[in-house]
Amino acid sequence: MMSNSALYDRDILRLAASLYRWPLDDAFERIVEKRSPVCGSTIRLGFDRDGAVRISRIGLDVQACALGQASAAILAGNALGLSQEEAELRAQHCRDLLEGNECDVTELWPDMILLARAAPYPARHGAIMLPYEALSVAFADTPTEAENA
Repeated sequence: MMSNSALYDRDILRLAASLYRWPLDDAFERIVEKRSPVCGSTIRLGFDRDGAVRISRIGLDVQACALGQASAAILAGNALGLSQEEAELRAQHCRDLLEGNECDVTELWPDMILLARAAPYPARHGAIMLPYEALSVAFADTPTEAENA
C-alpha cells in the first residue's frame, strides 16, 4: 500500500484547492445533494443547461477528502458542454480506473489518471465517484427539451 503522502500528493491537493472556481448558488436550475454511505462525504451540485441538453454552468459544494474534492474539480473543469450520455461515459471511465479495469487513457480527461492511485483504497472510491453520481441524479431529475415541449 502506498503512503498517505503519496496518495494525497501536490497534484491532488492542487485540484482539491481549485474548487472555489465553481461556486454553488441558489440560481441553478437544478441542485442535488448526495452523500456517500461509505465515508460520509457529501456534495451539493448544481447546473444549468443550454437547450435542456448540455451543461452550460456548474457549481459545487463538496465536503469530502482531498481525493473526493479533486474528483469533483476534474468533473467541474470538464463539465461545460457535457450531455447526460457523455457524463455517464466519463463516470464509467473513472469507475474503470478505480476498479483496475482496462481503460483507454486517451479517452480520459486531463488529470483523471491521477485518481487511479486510489484503486487499492476501496474506502476512497465512494468519495471519488460521488460527483459523477450527483451529476447522474441531477440529469435524471431534470426534464429534457422534448419533455418541456
